[in-house]
Amino acid sequence: MVDVTSERPAGADFGPSLWAEALSHHREKTQPAADLPTQADVVIVGGGFSGLWTAYYLSLADPHRSITLLEAEHVGFGASGRNGGWCMGWAEGIDALLERPKTRTEGLRWARAMQSTLGEIKSVLDHESIDCDFHQGGTLTTATNRAQLARLQRHHDQLLTWGFDESDFQWLAQKEALDRARVEGALGAQLTPHCAVIHPAKLVAGLARVLRARGVRIYERVRVTSIRGLMLSTNRGNVACETLIRATEAYTRELPGYARLVVPVVSAMVATAPLSDALWASIGLADRPTFCDARRVTVYGQRTQDGRIAFGARARHVRGTSLPAQYASTNPIFEEVERALYSLFPQLSNHAITHRWAGVLAISPRRHLEVAFDRDTQQGHLGGYMGEGVAASNFAARRLVERMMNLPSDWVDAPFYVSRPKKWIPDPMRSAGIAIARHAAERADAAEQKGATSPFWGRVFNALV
Repeated sequence: MVDVTSERPAGADFGPSLWAEALSHHREKTQPAADLPTQADVVIVGGGFSGLWTAYYLSLADPHRSITLLEAEHVGFGASGRNGGWCMGWAEGIDALLERPKTRTEGLRWARAMQSTLGEIKSVLDHESIDCDFHQGGTLTTATNRAQLARLQRHHDQLLTWGFDESDFQWLAQKEALDRARVEGALGAQLTPHCAVIHPAKLVAGLARVLRARGVRIYERVRVTSIRGLMLSTNRGNVACETLIRATEAYTRELPGYARLVVPVVSAMVATAPLSDALWASIGLADRPTFCDARRVTVYGQRTQDGRIAFGARARHVRGTSLPAQYASTNPIFEEVERALYSLFPQLSNHAITHRWAGVLAISPRRHLEVAFDRDTQQGHLGGYMGEGVAASNFAARRLVERMMNLPSDWVDAPFYVSRPKKWIPDPMRSAGIAIARHAAERADAAEQKGATSPFWGRVFNALV
């Protein structure tokens, strides 16, 4: 495993993401940072999905409350504008609940709520006239070797015994799998309808437009340098507030005193040029499902509305206290992503790659989605999506606003509510554990792709992850 440092090479080629190109055309003029208030009712730190969704639902619940959102760069600058565009009916933390008989009912209830979140998001998009290329084509997970096939079948059978049915997770034999996507070496696949593709930057821009119209004050290029209770210091002056919500995810690392609350992990992506009809006929993905295979090192892809493939892989631990704004397009991590893409669709190996970009996601010590709000201190946070936050941020924001406003809720004692953030173990133990987990995943995946198995590295990976 090669860790990604926070240093930017001199003269590096920093190309924009595929999504960012659209964001530049959708962005609107924001209030000048010079007008930053010294007092505010509610301050939300972070202009990604978490902050935007929180502001949206809070503005609905209490239209008279003043809401100020502070973003260090521009809305959608972080993972919210650079992700794979998977709007998933799932969240980190559900699997652990399902695996334990005592908590299985709660896990199933949470899973159903996340499935319903797709409908909630679609309803907001329709109501607010936000066009973000939303299409619910599901997720196709393909097994490309015998070990993957056995593991995926076991997991599929588990899901059915835990309370799901074939309408939630459908097993596809080899021919059915190839009819959906002609993945190289496909032996079978699992299809779930509970996922949609989106254009993340268009969603960010659409939400920001709606919030401004509702009177939410969005300030960009305002970097919070410290938080002391309900007083924030920024590069543009101090702001005192009555309620503070931290929605900073991976960029929590940059706040003094908060560095050990998250582990930042880089997820790298590439996008092809638009593909011809003949090439699409050789690939499939006609209904635009999100797609991946059953390897341990997470890969993810989608067929975009304009006929490209956007494809990514994670993860690399980001060292240092500051996070890089961009990654050089010559960084070796992009070559790894392209090799993974070509392993699934070798017919793309001679087709142009037009975009290379990366985003940074956050892993919390609890390894599940977190929502927290303390009514005594009037401080809260949300996050911990581990790269699955497009829909989970919407769900978390609604739960947070319920807590803030003391609204009726079905989730009074839910497992994703936490009283306070938890810290990671210090380095070098933290980095060593992450490096070993990544190495174990790569070794186990490589052995399986060659037709062998690697029980030792598989067990190491499972133990750490």
